[in-house]
Amino acid sequence: MNLTGTTLFQIPQPQSPTGRREHEQQLKQRVRNVAKTSVHLGKALLSLKPNLLRSLVGAAFADVTGTAPTKQVLERLQSAVNELKADKQVISVGLWDLNALVSGLIPLVQRLNAAQKRFAFFNVIAAVPAGLVSDKARVAAWFKEQGPHMRLTPSEVVELEDNTIAADFYPQGDKVRKEMGLDYLTGITTSTIVDEDEEEINWDLFSTEDGRILLVSSKGLREYAAQAGKPFEAAVAFVAIAELLAVLSPRVEYHEDRGCIFDCNDDRDSIVRGLRNPTIEPECLKLIPSYLQEGALALVEVLRSERIAGKDAAEQRKRTPARTQRAKSAS
Repeated sequence: MNLTGTTLFQIPQPQSPTGRREHEQQLKQRVRNVAKTSVHLGKALLSLKPNLLRSLVGAAFADVTGTAPTKQVLERLQSAVNELKADKQVISVGLWDLNALVSGLIPLVQRLNAAQKRFAFFNVIAAVPAGLVSDKARVAAWFKEQGPHMRLTPSEVVELEDNTIAADFYPQGDKVRKEMGLDYLTGITTSTIVDEDEEEINWDLFSTEDGRILLVSSKGLREYAAQAGKPFEAAVAFVAIAELLAVLSPRVEYHEDRGCIFDCNDDRDSIVRGLRNPTIEPECLKLIPSYLQEGALALVEVLRSERIAGKDAAEQRKRTPARTQRAKSAS
């Protein structure tokens, strides 16, 4: 793997007290050695939240033995610090590919970070526990647990079983987020998503959230991206950024499809219009907090500028045929 300053690894804590002490001593020595080389960088690292510091240093030294920083280690740490210290209120966001295989995510993250100072995106590498992405039997059993008033047709049952249960992801996602010291964490799954609120259960979702934990579906996005002339990773980022901005902007509501990033896309095919020319409608922009607006527009501009050649788009479409679906709900 090509390690960069925008990649974070989940660093397991040793179980034994002795192992934890040795781990902490190694971390402190690495930071001291970095500070000897660059006082400014050392001070910047020590100003970070402890778990974020541990994640950054662990990732930067992932291919290095010992505690002495190489030139590459220093470059990785400086790159990460530049993003996290670009402004007074930088929001750190992890993108965790659970099983979607978004190969171009790292360079896109770098372009998103370079375009603005409000958000610092990181590519998260963490172990995916068994059952985190729900299997069909688990989904069927979960739905039955919701109560006898839930009624589905046989075809709807088949569609529902293809979903990941958001509630299964949220606790583990929050654990990873806290371990890494991130403000927000977005999981990316290849299946569609089923989630529930106080009134109903919704499935075939592109995205959903629970506070600081977001879950994004890449189902069908490879073909939709090809139709829009966009790279697959740009389509995934489109959905993730829309959900993030919605979480950070309580007054924003998803609306009927008009080509805005806050379209509902109940008809999944309709997302192609937004992917082709990503925009935030003026009415929606007013609902985003003022300190986020410039960064939000810059992120959308990056997505608008992403392009894929016609030959590559045809190949992308051929690899992953999409299935037309509508979002379903049961109350």
